[in-house]
Amino acid sequence: MPYILLLQSRNNLAAMDMLGGQKLLRKSGQVIPADSALDRAKIILYYFSAHWCPPSSVFTPMLTDFYQELVREEEPIEVVFVSSDASPEDLMLHMAESHGDWLAVQHGATLGRQEKIIVFAAY
Repeated sequence: MPYILLLQSRNNLAAMDMLGGQKLLRKSGQVIPADSALDRAKIILYYFSAHWCPPSSVFTPMLTDFYQELVREEEPIEVVFVSSDASPEDLMLHMAESHGDWLAVQHGATLGRQEKIIVFAAY
């Protein structure tokens, strides 16, 4: 099942702890520093999912439409995808097939494992 974790403010300590000094991935494959990628974002949504997850095939297109609408309206929002896909290739395939032009934690990064622990510890 896909999960979304909302961090309401870029000043939120959890956002800074998880993203400070990290590198994120664009849908194009470009790797960019998280600090510069998120410099205008006031709302950060972490999207936890995987290509093999059936509910994601329904939810991801809705999230994409929502994200694109907010970007058109110049809202200071960003989505950071945290993948549970089996490989970097699966992650990129998942992004290419159905994701908006948002960011992703690189496959296998410690950052992604830490975020998953935080989310599941909350349940």
